[in-house]
Amino acid sequence: MAVVTPVLFALADAANVRDGLMSALSLGITDLRFPEYPANLQAKPVLILQVDPTGDPTIDVVVQLSIQKDDESAVEVLDGTIEVHLEAKDGVDSESPHAFTVPIVVEVSEVTLPSRGRYTMRLTIAGEERASYIFQAA
Repeated sequence: MAVVTPVLFALADAANVRDGLMSALSLGITDLRFPEYPANLQAKPVLILQVDPTGDPTIDVVVQLSIQKDDESAVEVLDGTIEVHLEAKDGVDSESPHAFTVPIVVEVSEVTLPSRGRYTMRLTIAGEERASYIFQAA
């Protein structure tokens, strides 16, 4: 069974993934300001998962991301399975592949923050909370 570890989990002003590499602008935002509420979350959650495979050619990683204001119910942002296919390339043996990273930028343009306050973004992998990120909306 593959071991999946989050190595980066944060908010950025903008981010994209190209050719397996992530570019992010203003990574690590913890203070968001909006003129009025409710407000659409304009920052993008970004994460990089490190996968240490076991030789299985296909790895399914169930990832969930939620954002919750203190004392209020969570808003589900992402709930899905990331399917990773391992292939032998450049002399790497597919029977004992090396660890690799999977960069992910989550589109959240439809997520609305109801009011000012402290929010917690939670990352769950295979049913277990693996990371959290706190930010303030002012």
